[in-house]
Amino acid sequence: MFQNVKADIRRYIVAENVQSLGELVDLFLFNYALWVILSYRFGRWVRYDLHIPVIKQFLKFITRFLHELLTLLTGVYISFDASIGPGLYVGHYFHMGISGKAVLGSGCTVGIGVIIGQGGRGEHKGHPAVGNNVYFGVGAKVFGKVRVGDYSAIGANAVVTKDVPSNITVAGVPAHCINNLGSRDFMGEVDGQGDKITSPSPQFLTSTVSPIDEKPEDEIDETSDTARLAARRFTEI
Repeated sequence: MFQNVKADIRRYIVAENVQSLGELVDLFLFNYALWVILSYRFGRWVRYDLHIPVIKQFLKFITRFLHELLTLLTGVYISFDASIGPGLYVGHYFHMGISGKAVLGSGCTVGIGVIIGQGGRGEHKGHPAVGNNVYFGVGAKVFGKVRVGDYSAIGANAVVTKDVPSNITVAGVPAHCINNLGSRDFMGEVDGQGDKITSPSPQFLTSTVSPIDEKPEDEIDETSDTARLAARRFTEI
């Protein structure tokens, strides 16, 4: 837990360009999304890593009460059952939710209005599994048992219901590939490189990810081998 908390705070310090002690104090006092993240980290630690029965039961009640209160006040909901890697950044509070059993890798950025939750029907019913350094634009929605690869970017108000490969940008309803630039331009300085926040991809992303439906190939940058490959794979589904 403590390494994850340290990475989350470091992510906020870089993203918010904190330069002084006063700005750091301001960050802790008035960044309500950070409050929810820290509450989530502690509550998840209590449920999954604390093994002293009496203390655990007491803290489960306290953390549940405080987390629900923060959700009510901020509009940011992160389930204790969600598995989230270090360095999570929620840009704004209000109308954002990550439901139980969802999995996010390290260094993800989540905008206002984003919902990452259960959906689908039949064999497609489940929760999303998201890789490292993924960017979720304002209002993006990801539902069901889908996989989102490393360094991908989900555009504003996109609705993702099928798998997304690594290193591409998707947009629209339903979401489709628009380029192979991915999340690096959106992530700024914190992109998982060097001494920044990162971790190995979760096991569920070590195999090839089948992409979501694609736009016509002539709408993609023809100079990019990656884009042409993605388009060809999309059309095979």
